[in-house]
Amino acid sequence: MSKRKSAEKKTSDRYWDDSDWAITNAQTLSEHYPNQWVAVYNKKVIANNKELGPVVRHARELSADDAVFKYVERGIHVYRYSVAI
Repeated sequence: MSKRKSAEKKTSDRYWDDSDWAITNAQTLSEHYPNQWVAVYNKKVIANNKELGPVVRHARELSADDAVFKYVERGIHVYRYSVAI
């Protein structure tokens, strides 16, 4: 096996379940955490803040290194710069 293949980290099924949960519950999240970053782990919000840094730090403190991080928008947002992907 190549070094690259052995160094790759497999994304857990729980991560994908949490990601799906965040998408499914986007409306509820926007009501409770408007315009904030959230960390979702085991289908629960474990941290929230207007800035990403504190959310990541709190998730790490809880040993939830592979939590889903999502910015929860509420209302209309106009961004100055956009990048087509």
